[in-house]
Amino acid sequence: MVEAYGSEPRHIWVGIGPAICVEHYEVSQDVVDQVTAACPRGTRLTQPGNKGRPHLDLAAAVTSQLEAAGVGSIENSGLCTASNTDEWYSHRAEKGVTGRFGLVLALSS
Repeated sequence: MVEAYGSEPRHIWVGIGPAICVEHYEVSQDVVDQVTAACPRGTRLTQPGNKGRPHLDLAAAVTSQLEAAGVGSIENSGLCTASNTDEWYSHRAEKGVTGRFGLVLALSS
């Protein structure tokens, strides 16, 4: 949006929709390392899970990248797809048998 439309990051509003939460997103250390490399230094992305495997906080990763880019307003829905499969799809919780989400994007002057 900055390059294509000349938007100023401080005027951009981002809403983070439903996503798997840290409590349900157990990953390998390799995944943690790749996400950490894409985020600003010092971003706290994990919490310990069962059997010592890390659990990744996707919302924290996305938020840290948006803040580093200077986005002015970030709102996180805080909705966990894996905890609420009656309302949202969760690829992980439903073992790949899911539907799809949509996105709404608007530009204003």
